[in-house]
Amino acid sequence: MKDEVPFQDFPAYTEQTASKSKAVGIFLIALLVILGVVGGLYLLGRNKSTDTKSQVSVTKAPSPTKEPTETPSATPSGSITPSAKLTPSPSGASTNLDRSKLGVAILNGSGVAGAASKTSATLKALGYTIGAITNADQFTYTGITVVVKKAKKDYGDLLKKDLSGQGTVTVTVDDTIGTDAQVIVGK
Repeated sequence: MKDEVPFQDFPAYTEQTASKSKAVGIFLIALLVILGVVGGLYLLGRNKSTDTKSQVSVTKAPSPTKEPTETPSATPSGSITPSAKLTPSPSGASTNLDRSKLGVAILNGSGVAGAASKTSATLKALGYTIGAITNADQFTYTGITVVVKKAKKDYGDLLKKDLSGQGTVTVTVDDTIGTDAQVIVGK
């Protein structure tokens, strides 16, 4: 016999019962977890509906209110003296202007992100028609510069009054701008 190979012992076949019992154990644990979650959700929903019912049953009727009683009127005594000097309102024509009829472009001339948007929100809340919100040609502006067309120059005073709380406001007239007015927000 040539090239005989020595007899090798093969391991005896053994059934792997451990893996079957392991799989059954995992299945039972998963089943218990699912049942626990479903049961918890059921109890949670049940408590929520109970809370709603208890809130409804606790509602009380409004208590009656007392009728107002008359108070004796005060009798005037002495004289009235003015405490402050009255000042005339600026430009009578500007107080009657319709802000929605002015198209305003807001330009950021400060370089600070969001500066033009903040001013835009302020003017929009006052009723102005806001057009473009963009950057100015440079970021070296200081204060607020209002540029209006000659035909809308009365709005310059109104814009100055409306923006005075945000800093120093300068108004100029220029007919070469593309909108009725430009507001350039500086540093």
